[in-house]
Amino acid sequence: MPSEERFRGASAPVLPECDGGRCVHARSPLASCRACVDACPRGAWLLGEEGLGLDTEACDGCGLCLPACPEEALSLPRGLAVRAVAGGDHAYGACERAGVTADEAVMPCLHALGLRDLARLHANSVRTIVVTDVACDDCPRGVGRRLDDAVGEFRALAEDRGSEPILVRRLDRDTWHRDLSGNDRPGGLPHLERRELFTAFLRPRSKQAATPAPAPAPVEESPLSLYVPAIDGARCTACEACVRICRHRALLMDGTSGVGWSYRIIAGNCTGCGLCVDICDEAAITVERLARPRRTELRLVARRCTKCGAPFAEPQERDTGERTCRICRRVDHNRNLFQVLE
Repeated sequence: MPSEERFRGASAPVLPECDGGRCVHARSPLASCRACVDACPRGAWLLGEEGLGLDTEACDGCGLCLPACPEEALSLPRGLAVRAVAGGDHAYGACERAGVTADEAVMPCLHALGLRDLARLHANSVRTIVVTDVACDDCPRGVGRRLDDAVGEFRALAEDRGSEPILVRRLDRDTWHRDLSGNDRPGGLPHLERRELFTAFLRPRSKQAATPAPAPAPVEESPLSLYVPAIDGARCTACEACVRICRHRALLMDGTSGVGWSYRIIAGNCTGCGLCVDICDEAAITVERLARPRRTELRLVARRCTKCGAPFAEPQERDTGERTCRICRRVDHNRNLFQVLE
């Protein structure tokens, strides 16, 4: 096994870069996301009152924080070689501890490949990832989510949409190198914006019967989604805070249904950033991973406040008949005001 010096690299490791504009902590001081902090096996990401920071001495450039970030705010070059072969392109990756010499396919850690990377490979005809690695159980980088976890989740999502999964094929170092060298025709991997690609992959497919049937069409089952937001109508006050904070439009205010206003839930757009959960004062929102949406709409009752005249709404299922908005209910309009003079 290569020494720890080789693991760290002869020169300083390439460190991840953070796009502050995408990080949830730049969008709200209430953000509770610790994805990159929890994913780092060396404790290099630091989260404090001043925001997110990176300990450059501790970071070894493994890249495990990249697939963990729900907003794809982190970036880092990662080696991966794609070869065109019959039946679908193969992607080749090697752990830097495996001791191979094919620099184009060597990665600091294979587990830095996440679901969005798999979606990008899948869209470019890759159906097999050929890897060579070492005993991950003996490596400090193998303590969190692994490539097999991402592949398993991707398989569930792909099969739900009637698509082929991506398989992982493990070879010893020499066999892996011969296989890579024998497939020397480059495959295609054009640059694509990964967030948009993953969202497109998660759009539900239309299900049609193979032959017409006289019986009524069955109700279509909700598609399996990576993240599923849910609103508890018994707790929600329709304050719209979740709608305003969600930049991916997973939660929307909709008045086009013809039956009044409602909250729409579009699970395929959700990244799991958790900002809607953090900002909800009533703890009315939850986000479930790898699930099917139980509801896609929360109907609202629209009213106008009898005290301030502002429009407001309440969920139908907790409609109390209240005629004052949530702000006026908290303010004593009969309170005497006094001018304080110096």
